Amino acid sequence: MRHSWLQLFALVPVLLSGHAGAELRQSVEYEPYPLYALGTGRLADDLNRASPIREQGKIFYGYTSCHTRWDYRWNSAPSGECRIASSLTTVRCVVQLPQLIQATPAKKARFDVFLPRLKEHELGHVQIGTDAAARIDQRIMGMPAAASCDALEAAINRETALITSNAAQAQRDYDLRTGYGRSQGAFLD
Repeated sequence: MRHSWLQLFALVPVLLSGHAGAELRQSVEYEPYPLYALGTGRLADDLNRASPIREQGKIFYGYTSCHTRWDYRWNSAPSGECRIASSLTTVRCVVQLPQLIQATPAKKARFDVFLPRLKEHELGHVQIGTDAAARIDQRIMGMPAAASCDALEAAINRETALITSNAAQAQRDYDLRTGYGRSQGAFLD
């Protein structure tokens, strides 16, 4: 069973080009996994054993997933023309990080330096996710009127798919650019 370490909710009203119907909601939750760093081995070995984050045969010490949902309402004219009336975009990011339960003094000292750097890296992923959610909300509210509500919905689906795809690529690029946090000091030798 997972427990939230810290839950932070922010409600951010977004006013875009005179559109008062836009709203962006963000949440960031921390889900720790326990780390016991006792004994004479390296802290990296302890983390390798403790981390539940495994992808393509690799072990990671932190992981962030962001899920975005968008809801919108439209107004339809008698002519069939359709335009966006309001939008609510919600992004929920979950950050997995180690939580030190027990450690030798030397490993605790090393962990106390490492964890803030790892968290900084993961918060970069949160920023990419929340920026994408804001772009989705802005794009929905900025959609021009369409000949029909079906046409408007199809246009929104195309635009949000593009933003989502670009955000996924930005997440990968961020990891490559930072060496999965190495350039931010989030590494253990």
